[in-house]
Amino acid sequence: MKPDIQTLSDFGIVLYGQQWQTPLANALGISDRQMRNWVAGAQSINPRIWRKLPEIAAAHAAEYRQKARLVENFGTRYAKEMAKPYFQKCLESAQS
Repeated sequence: MKPDIQTLSDFGIVLYGQQWQTPLANALGISDRQMRNWVAGAQSINPRIWRKLPEIAAAHAAEYRQKARLVENFGTRYAKEMAKPYFQKCLESAQS
């Protein structure tokens, strides 16, 4: 694989997993056939796509940060809810 194809492949895998070609093609506004041609080396990669990758990466990073906040918030709420019965028993024991 040529270095530029490898870079594109690595980028796609990180963002979309093993089935990255169609989602990345959609994000770039190209056909999945065009993407497959680039990956196969049948056509040169359009240099303009390299300018779009940082924007796509930033959008994914923002999405991942949002998901991480949701997971953290859920975990905190869940931990508090799970702890309530324990602390309630402790209070009852202390009062008796």
